[in-house]
Amino acid sequence: MLISGAVVQSQGVNWGIDVKGGSSMKIRVEATQVDVLFDNYSKGQAENILENLRDEFPRTKPLPVREGEEKVKIEIGERVPKERIVPLIPDKYEVNVNHKVSDETIEEVIEALRLRVDPYGTLGAQFKSIGDQYINFEVALDIEEARYLLGEVGHLEIFVDDKLVIRGDQITNVRSPTTSGKLGPHIPFTWNEKASEEWENATEGKAGYPGVIYLDRPADSVILFNNEFKLDFEEDVTVTPKIEEGEHIENRFRLKPARRGGSGEWFNVQVPAFSVDKKIGEDLESYLVKKKNAGKLEKIILLGEGYDNELEKKENLKLKDNVVIPIENHRIESDALSQLMRITGIESYPNIQEGIAGEKIEDLVITSGSIEEAGELRNILAQSLPADVEIVSEEEMPARLGEGFDDEVLLAGIFALLAVGIIVFIRYRNPKIALPLMFTVASEVIITLGIVSVLPSSLITMGIAEIGGLIAVIGFGVDNQVMITDEVLYGGTSEEKQRLSIERRTQKAYSIIFASVSTTIAAMAALATVGLGAMRGFAIVTIIGSLISIGISRPAYASILGTLLEEE
Repeated sequence: MLISGAVVQSQGVNWGIDVKGGSSMKIRVEATQVDVLFDNYSKGQAENILENLRDEFPRTKPLPVREGEEKVKIEIGERVPKERIVPLIPDKYEVNVNHKVSDETIEEVIEALRLRVDPYGTLGAQFKSIGDQYINFEVALDIEEARYLLGEVGHLEIFVDDKLVIRGDQITNVRSPTTSGKLGPHIPFTWNEKASEEWENATEGKAGYPGVIYLDRPADSVILFNNEFKLDFEEDVTVTPKIEEGEHIENRFRLKPARRGGSGEWFNVQVPAFSVDKKIGEDLESYLVKKKNAGKLEKIILLGEGYDNELEKKENLKLKDNVVIPIENHRIESDALSQLMRITGIESYPNIQEGIAGEKIEDLVITSGSIEEAGELRNILAQSLPADVEIVSEEEMPARLGEGFDDEVLLAGIFALLAVGIIVFIRYRNPKIALPLMFTVASEVIITLGIVSVLPSSLITMGIAEIGGLIAVIGFGVDNQVMITDEVLYGGTSEEKQRLSIERRTQKAYSIIFASVSTTIAAMAALATVGLGAMRGFAIVTIIGSLISIGISRPAYASILGTLLEEE
């Protein structure tokens, strides 16, 4: 009990969204639907069009059409302008493009995000679709963690010698994170046969080269930075142990990893970047306009301040309906290298080992800074989204049951314990019975809370359903202890009381209690297995409390009661 009390005191109870609140996020889902109309529908031609689009846009899938319609309907999991789609489809077909999102995709996104933030359905996360493009999430996480888990698409890419070798849609299995002395925290994953062949060809003779792993690389974006960031970046990389050198040449940042057994080969960061000194020159403006007209400029990322207003005034950089290209502003941070890696989506850049270079392998690992970060990354990769998402609004959400509810729960628990003590004292008229019973009930609650507190917050938190489970545990506990007390004091005839010791009478009551608790655990185990959401949390807390009661608190109470009564 002392250990559990210390745990609860030091790290607190894992209160759920009902009690402590959380974050509310409004998310926009981005997709593109393509209708290709046929004069004479052909399944083979439809499959060819689908494959052409899938080669360019990996998250592409067919949508159902009504029977008899001479067309194929395709959805791409990102916002793509018509100018990029039409060249991929033969001229003889009529092509219609819109930026709607199918109900199926919305449901897939909701399910994937739910599994990221509430994998067991015990954390009280709530989500609902708004219209045909938006989803509102309420989760028991702070805003920063919610932003990371809900705002990442989970699109993985691996570049070797500046060539794209592996894509996330080729990964077939992402296993649980683990750690080892050589690799540290890492996530093993497996990819398909085609990826194995591409790896074999791309890494031939590339032992020691970095394999650069990106997560959600902003591929259709351009970075603009000022001299302040460039100076901070060049100074920062010289003191970072993982990177020996860094530079900016033409329109790319270039990094050179520390050797540590590798060749220390330079690699280009796969997002175009331009140094801008106060004004945007004609050459850069022409480059941006060409990318915009080709449908390959979704966002401009600004590192530093001073030229975002100038961008907004450029009429030739505006999209249809006079909409300005989205601009993402970033203040320059002290760790410029880490900021660049985060913005461009670089997760890691391990050296390719001799044993796997040019080999047809099926398994690889992604290293991470800590086992917690590896767990979050694994969660994102395992629940990769079928479409792009963007967080359009976020706010802290107060506790659903009101502020200060946790204090009210504590106060209510104290009064309930006193009420139990008074009723027991009235029944038995003996403080030697009432005080041990109250102490045992309080110990049972503290131990249960201690165990729940050390369990991962992704598994369970103390919400309203879990508090209900704790109350049920208290009720079972009092009933069982009254049963033990009655058996010791009143069980059997006067002759039997003289013949049977207190210990034997306690054991008789305990056998009945064991059967009762066993049936409770069996029922709760079934509820935890097939139950949904809050019912699962209720069942888990009840099982924990029941195991504590049968293994610790009931024997302890019986022993204390027997000792005190034998003294009389």
